[in-house]
Amino acid sequence: MHRDIRGNNILLTKEGDVKLVDFGLSKMYQGEMGKRYTCVGSPSWMAPEVAISKENSSEGYGCRADVWAIGITAIELADGKPPFQDMHPTRALFQIVRNPPPNLYRPSNWSQNFNDFIAECLEKNPENRPFMAEIAEHPFLADLPEEDFLLAKEIKILMMDAGVKGKYERRPEVIVRKSFLKTHQTDPLEPMFMEDLAALEVLTEDAILDELHERLRQGYFHSFIGDILLILNPNEKQDIYGSDYHTKYQFKSRSDNAPHIYSVADSAYQDVLHHEEAQHILLAGESNSGKTTNMMHLVQHLMYLGKSLQDIGARLMRAIKVIHAFSNAATPLNTNSTRCVLQIETTYGSSGKASGAIFWLYQLEKWRVSTRDRNQSNFHVMYYFYDGLDATSKLKQYHLPPGRRMRYLRISEKGTERKRSFKVRNDPRGNVAKFEELKENLQVLEMEEYCETIWRILAAILALGEIRFVEGKDGEADMDNNDAANRVAQLLNLDEKKFNWALLNYCVVVKGNAVRRKHSCEEAKEARDVLANTIYQRLVDWIVNTVNFKFTVTRSLFGDKYAINIMDLFGFECFAVNRLEQLVVNTMNEQMQCYYNQRVFAWEMQEQEEEDIPIQRLHFYDNKDAIDQLMSKDKGLFSTIDEASKNMLDYQYIMTKIQRRADNLYVKPVSSHEFTIAHYTGKLLYDASEIAEKNREFVPPEMIETFRQSTIETMKEMFTNKLTKSGNLTTVVDHPKIAEKKTSKGKWGALMQETSKPRVRSLNV
Repeated sequence: MHRDIRGNNILLTKEGDVKLVDFGLSKMYQGEMGKRYTCVGSPSWMAPEVAISKENSSEGYGCRADVWAIGITAIELADGKPPFQDMHPTRALFQIVRNPPPNLYRPSNWSQNFNDFIAECLEKNPENRPFMAEIAEHPFLADLPEEDFLLAKEIKILMMDAGVKGKYERRPEVIVRKSFLKTHQTDPLEPMFMEDLAALEVLTEDAILDELHERLRQGYFHSFIGDILLILNPNEKQDIYGSDYHTKYQFKSRSDNAPHIYSVADSAYQDVLHHEEAQHILLAGESNSGKTTNMMHLVQHLMYLGKSLQDIGARLMRAIKVIHAFSNAATPLNTNSTRCVLQIETTYGSSGKASGAIFWLYQLEKWRVSTRDRNQSNFHVMYYFYDGLDATSKLKQYHLPPGRRMRYLRISEKGTERKRSFKVRNDPRGNVAKFEELKENLQVLEMEEYCETIWRILAAILALGEIRFVEGKDGEADMDNNDAANRVAQLLNLDEKKFNWALLNYCVVVKGNAVRRKHSCEEAKEARDVLANTIYQRLVDWIVNTVNFKFTVTRSLFGDKYAINIMDLFGFECFAVNRLEQLVVNTMNEQMQCYYNQRVFAWEMQEQEEEDIPIQRLHFYDNKDAIDQLMSKDKGLFSTIDEASKNMLDYQYIMTKIQRRADNLYVKPVSSHEFTIAHYTGKLLYDASEIAEKNREFVPPEMIETFRQSTIETMKEMFTNKLTKSGNLTTVVDHPKIAEKKTSKGKWGALMQETSKPRVRSLNV
């Protein structure tokens, strides 16, 4: 058995004779059915049974492996290069084993006999593949003249012609031996690492970590695990994106190229066109792991694949930047952290060209607007807006004081903050440039007419934080002065008297009658912050809905037959002090981990059992019990927090409930105000001091009615329109000119209603 038949090992003499050389890998075998078990040879020419062969395997391979190599060599001689030549050896072996046999680049250029000869040689099942003696009787060889003189003469002519044209540079020879790779005769054997970890022979935690470590050491940050792409953040810029890579990962099989984020987008795009079913891509990982960056790469590649004359992709990227400005913020771990769950549904017409997008934004971390935690920055747009106005001397126009010392901006004395954690709020010059970019993006999205309203609302939110309360008689709240409150009323076109009254008072219904109550000082501060949070959340929802409406025109004109969803969410967080924000973020990740376990492990085993396929039970960490103790309606931690918030109770009620549940294995008290949760990542300590207060988001009806009477139409909409079950603002816009246009889609009547409905679909990671 030769085991290395290929073009480089076939020599031609001066007389035109053909000689097979290099028997370094050849082995003798016992009888016609003898077996060998070593995985050795040149990857492109290796038969499937050789590629999967292992020492002491019961299968092995026989002499018919050389027949496969002859078929590959026939393709090499016809096309000028063998199949899989430009691939990494691990990808070549993957395709040889998993994919159908290769064939000629242009089969029609060759005779039927030659095509049939190659097909006979490249039978994947070695039991059905002919022996060498049978191949010699194939018509392609049998029809050759018995005398070699004429063939030798033709070969000599071809050799002379090749000598005139010059010799092509030979590629380095690659040899695979067991799990090692050799690229040159003088080079030592190197370990060959898998690009798809699902193909590892030994699946243990140590084996996977060793494989990842070695790939990382060699500069490979992307690895597949079946359908999942695992990315280890190198925390450095990589020159692996851009136009060349867009072309490289366009309509390719996943195994054609190295693992890459573009490969995920390409597979989703091909699948949505082929199966005509919506595709879903979920980005998950710890905070600062690169989810948002890779989400942008996904969108860019999808827009490249579905590029249209209307340049939908450029508008979509600008829309994402606008939403990120309002929903991202700096944390101690990440200078550009996603503080919400953002789902982008990219849509495509029947031709596969991009037609638009729909954005869904859930669980915005609105507490960030008013939190007293100076380690947490406000949303980016607050700093862009303030510094942008300051640079153009427009602060006074929006009733804002100079000096950047506003309560909601949370800016300390210069030089007292860590540079990385608070990059945005410590960079006024950069914020000015970002503000100009934000205005340009809004202009391109045809939202320039709304800019003044957005700026007034942002200024009003900042001014709300400057309202100071003092304790009056009987412990009731009173305002230090009315100036800040009056500025808010002027910015939002509110009735000053009603607004000032609503800041200090509220009504309760007693025996069917409305009775006025006055806030205490602490209650007034809490109500002020809740109002600021609510205004900001509804502003963001309104912006998202408006962006969605701007894309409905192209979606209606060009269709939205196909859809690919991308979901980006805040990653698991562990700070020095963890509060309600981290509890919500980490519980969301806990739920996603449970869903992942169900899809990857539980459902697969269930399906195999239903089909009576013998399986080995998989052992994995099932976090369903942890989620039950967090989310169950009666005894769950969140249920307890809601109860405390509704009844105006503090953290002591929450801690008492936790202490009484002795059977709770995952949520345990540690001190008078702290508790731990056993997450899937490990135990995490939480501070319960402000959880009940932060969870209160009640805005009194008197305040809502005051905002409904604003003369600013947008503000009126924000407090009049309905909320969805997820708490998002809906927007219904009446456009008679658009409604008059007749389209085959028949969707204009409910365009904005559609964009406000939450969609729940299964995610294919």
